[in-house]
This record gives sequence, structure tokens and C-alpha cells, in this order.
Amino acid sequence: MAEQQTSAAFLLRILLPVFALQAIVWSTVAYVERLHRQLPVVAEVKGQKLAAFDHRLIDNNVWQKVTLPVKSCAIACKDEYRPYVAFRHTFTLQQIPTQEWAVYLTNYRSSAAVFVNDVLVAELGTLNAPIADREFHPDLVGIPRSVLVAGENAIDVIVGENIRGVGRLHAFHVGPRSQLVPAWLWSDIINVRSQAWATAIFALIILLSLGVQYHERNDRTFAWFAALVFCCALRCQQSIFAEPIESPIFKFMWFYVATFGVFATAVGFTASLAGKKLGRIEYATILALLAGTIVTFIVLELNHREGIFVGNRVLRAATILIIPFVLWRLVQALRGQWSASRAWVYAIFAATAALSIHDVLRSWSPQLLTVQYSNVGLTLLVFAFCIELGRRYQGLLGQIAESEVQRERKIIDERQRIMRDVHDGVGGKLAGLLLSARADAHASPELRQGLQDSLQDLRLIIDSLDEVVADDPAIAFGMFRDRVTPWLAQHGIELQWTIDIPSLRGFGSERTLQVYRILQEVCNNVVRHAQATNLEVTGHLNYETASIDILIADNGVGLAVDYRHGRGLSNIRQRIESLSGSVQLASTGAGLRIALSIPVALPIAGTAKLFAFAPR
Repeated sequence: MAEQQTSAAFLLRILLPVFALQAIVWSTVAYVERLHRQLPVVAEVKGQKLAAFDHRLIDNNVWQKVTLPVKSCAIACKDEYRPYVAFRHTFTLQQIPTQEWAVYLTNYRSSAAVFVNDVLVAELGTLNAPIADREFHPDLVGIPRSVLVAGENAIDVIVGENIRGVGRLHAFHVGPRSQLVPAWLWSDIINVRSQAWATAIFALIILLSLGVQYHERNDRTFAWFAALVFCCALRCQQSIFAEPIESPIFKFMWFYVATFGVFATAVGFTASLAGKKLGRIEYATILALLAGTIVTFIVLELNHREGIFVGNRVLRAATILIIPFVLWRLVQALRGQWSASRAWVYAIFAATAALSIHDVLRSWSPQLLTVQYSNVGLTLLVFAFCIELGRRYQGLLGQIAESEVQRERKIIDERQRIMRDVHDGVGGKLAGLLLSARADAHASPELRQGLQDSLQDLRLIIDSLDEVVADDPAIAFGMFRDRVTPWLAQHGIELQWTIDIPSLRGFGSERTLQVYRILQEVCNNVVRHAQATNLEVTGHLNYETASIDILIADNGVGLAVDYRHGRGLSNIRQRIESLSGSVQLASTGAGLRIALSIPVALPIAGTAKLFAFAPR
């Protein structure tokens, strides 16, 4: 029962993004289709074939009735073949309209020209040999009001085909321009503009994919994704930029190579995403696509029309068979390592697959295909890459954070080991030597004091390595005060200590040790050279400068006028500079004042606990 609930929850987590994205995609498709259904449609026209692109060749006595959409060959291939077909639509106007009118051609193949009342208003593509290929280029052709007349008007659309049997004309729309623009704009965005945008972004994605792959050489996922995006970019380029290419065979092969490449690289990418190596099924699929490409090329060279027939059959078979396999591989990838980001990648691939299958099924329909909704899927792949890259980046950040935690843990463990060794080893020996020196009447005072100072120094070092002390300067200052107060008292120096700062977690053991050493050097100088009886230490957290400001003042003799900085003060400057801080000295006859400024990360307001060390 528990396993069934787990499987159901897993499927739900996968299907929720799928359903959400499918709802958005198909709502868009339904909206675009509804826009087209609401337009005044021209489906019943008259047609005749022409020997050349010449409007004067139209014979008004040989028209035949045609229902759009229709393939040019239904007219041009009868009797003697001609590459041009003229279609005529007539309509009556009671008066010349006050607003601009237009003709919206949803799809034609391969190029077209529009005449209104025997006046050429637009040539779309190149109708003189070589005929350009402008498939899936929706065009909105404005009709000048000057060519319209009150009464009967005629619109002639001449279509030229560059390969026998591939020419066609879909049902088109005639009416006020403002009424046609929304439907045309959506078709143009899906068929043309989205491909231009996607191509530019694909180029950047390929570079990013290869860059990621260079740093993750053991994982081929991004290499396959770069290849997939490259094939998608080729497909987009063929769709919108192939018009200037004269050879129609080359353009067809461009289309088939790019499309079959998308299928082949999708197989490799999804297998890699699932954490699997290419197996027999993957290799067989890729080889079958390669064989289909080669056969299509050979047949195209022998017979253009048959080559297109073979290529379309391979394309349809690949769409029906490979897409479900790719989706299954993605399910395996999710089962191996589910995440919300991967679920959305799956949803994008599922939407792309559904749109591709929809386009293939529509291509079998007598209504043919006007809008390539699979282009939306190609554009969505951009977001799939961004999601996957973001997931990898988050994973990399997690690995870095985990590595940092492990490193810190090792440092803490090593620090604790050193503390124990120093305390039990060197510390124990110094304490033993100090006891022996104190018990030995012949031991010199200098030896006893040296051992005492060494033991004091060692205790300060051990304190700075303590995990709790080193992580918070507020606690560290308190520990330092407790250590040095009795030591200074032995030398006849009274310590007045007022350091009032909040708890600052994460200050760091290295920085704490440097601050310890600075304060220790100052105390040593006071004991050895200052001839002072009082030492005052004050400090606070300066929120304006984001620093801990400490002022140390004694009532000793100060520095001589001709004093040259010794090693002690030089060490203080070097240590404070390593903390990116600053130090200022002021010497008078009444003693020496040292001002220290140590930059810190300010605590978040309301979260810091105040540690106040009052003077004793």
C-alpha cells in the first residue's frame, strides 16, 4: 500500500507541471485557431495553370472551380505540366471602403504574387526562375484603396512551385486590415519571429552548454544538449532563412537533416539525463535515422517528388515511434533523481512532443498545415536549458557548500587535536618547569618570569583555537581579559577593561588569533617598556564604519622623540593590515595611545545578543 502511494505521489509530481504547461500551450493553440475561424474565409475560387509568371497569360475562358486548400498539381499537372497556377477570387463592393483592406495568405508554396483588379500589389518571394521557397511565411498584403472599385473586384493569386507536386495554396482571407492583423500577427510570431528569436538564443546556449561540458567532462548531458540545440537551430534557420538558396533539393535536405538530427540528439540527451549509456536501442534508433537521411538524399537526387515522399514517411515514423521513447527516458531520469526543475524539463519536452505529433497528424489531414505549432516547442527548449542549467548550478552550489562544511569540520577537528596536544604536551612541560623554578631557590627571577610569560602566551594561543572562542570576538575578548588581568597585576599594572560589542558569529579563528596577538603585543610592550601602572582598554562596534574600534592607553613614559619603530610595533601594523584594518599611535609624556579599527560583518538587527564587559 505504501509503495502504491509513493508511486502515485511520484506520478502526480511529474504530471502537475505537464498538465499546467499543456493547458497553457493548447489554450494558445485554441486561441490562434479561433482567431482564424472568425475571419472571412475564401475557400471557393477559380484556377488555371500558366506557362510563365505573367498575369497577361490568364485566359478568362479556361477557369475551373477549385476548393482551397489545394495542391497546385491538381491543376498544373493535368495534360502538360506548368509550374504556375493562377487562382481568382471575385467580390462585390457597394462602395469603396473608407478603411484599408488587405489579403491575408496563411500559407502557399513556393512563391506567390497578388494582383487586385489586374494591378500587382505584392510579389512574395521570387517567381522567376529560380523560384524561391517561402513555405510557412504568412503574409498580410495591403490593398491600396485606389485599385478598388465600387462593384465587382477580382483578386488573383499566382503561385509558383520550385518542385513539381509540392506547390499549394491554402484558404486565404480578404477584409479590413484591422480585422486580419491579430490572426496574422500570431501566425507570424509562431512561424517566423519565434524562430528568429530562438536561433539567436540557441547560439548562446550552444556556447554555454559546451562551456559547462568542458568543466563536467565525465557527464555528457550538456554535450548532447548542445548537439540537440544545434540541430534545433538548423531547423529554425531552414524555416525562415532558406529563401535565397536556389537549389530546392538542398533546402529539402537541410530540413530533413536538421529534423532527423533533432530526433537523434534528443535520444542521446534523454538517455544521458537518465544517467544511462547509449544502449542497443539508442544506437539502433540513431543508425535508423542516419539510414533514413541517406535514403532520402539518394531518392531526392533521382526523383525530387519521390524523395520528398520518402523523407516525409521517415519523418512521420520517427515522430510516432521516437517521441514516446524519448518521453519514457525522461520518466526514468525523473525516477532516478526527481526534482521540481526536472519535472518542468519533462513538461517542456512533453509539450514539444505533443505539438510535433499534432503537426504531423495535421499534415496528413486534407486541410493541410498552416501554422507550425512545433515551433513553439523548439522555442520552449530554451527554457528547458535554462532550467537544467539552473538545477546544475544549484547542485554545484550545494556541493561547494557541503565541501566547505566538511573542510570547516576537518579544520575544527584538527584544531581540537592541536589544542589537546599543546595543552597536554608543551603546556604540561612548561607548567612543570615553572613549578620547579619556583621551588628552586637558585633559579633566577628572569627564568621564572620567562616561563610564566611563555605559559601565558601558550594559554592565549589555546584560547584562540577554541571553537566557541574563535567564532565570536565578544567571547574571545572576555577570555583574553580573564587571562591577562592576573598577569598584568603581577607586574604592578591595573587593567581597566571596557569592551562592549554584540555577539559576532563567524568572525573566524585566524582573525581571532591575529587580534589576540595584537593585544598580547601591546600588553607585552606595556609590561616591558612603558613603566606604566595603569592600562585602559575600551572598545565598541562602530555601525557607521562596520568595524570594531579599540582604544588602548597607558600612563607610562610613552615613546621617545627619536624613537625608531621596533619589531613589536611593526608586528602590530602587519597584523592589523592582514585584517584590512588600521592602527594609529599617539605618544605624549603621559603615556601611549593606540587606536585599532578592525572591519567586521555587521550583525542583523534584533538577532545579536549583547556581551558587555564592565571594568573590574
